[in-house]
Amino acid sequence: MGDKMFNYEDKFFNNKLKHMDKHLFEWIFKTYYKQLVNFVYGLCFNIQLSEDIVQEIMIMIWTKRKHLTITISLKGYLYKACFNKYLMHRRKEKRKLTLMEEIKSQVLLEALREEETEYEELLFQKLRDLIKTLPPKRQKVFVLSRYEKMKNKDIALLLDISVKGVEAHISKSMAYLKKVLCSSPNV
Repeated sequence: MGDKMFNYEDKFFNNKLKHMDKHLFEWIFKTYYKQLVNFVYGLCFNIQLSEDIVQEIMIMIWTKRKHLTITISLKGYLYKACFNKYLMHRRKEKRKLTLMEEIKSQVLLEALREEETEYEELLFQKLRDLIKTLPPKRQKVFVLSRYEKMKNKDIALLLDISVKGVEAHISKSMAYLKKVLCSSPNV
């Protein structure tokens, strides 16, 4: 079968495709396969992917031959079909990469949150230990103020000291805790 027998520019070629037999398909395959693989390879630089895409297009032409309507030349149709198939492949790969990046980000964020939570727990434990080193009255005032959320006036009444005395205890406690925490290399 010679190339001259099939004029792919012929307006009746669609009819020939709809009644495509094995010989016509073999001619199309032999005529365009290498050209199409080279074309797709120029897009992706991956020979395996190029061959897969062209083979998928050839399979599609054979399986859908009775329903195909080609409005341009067969050559133009094949190139366009390969290009579109390559674009679909790229979009699919991009979605996979985007999903993988999203999963990596979530895993990293969770790890950071766990690490942050561990750090906060260590910091609060260190703070509790430091509060225990305060003089007893200062410790009591600080705990009532910061943990029990009592007002200075109520603390003063409860402990029978002045409001100014409560403020002094809180101020000295804060200065001490800040100094020790800021100078600690582990914090």
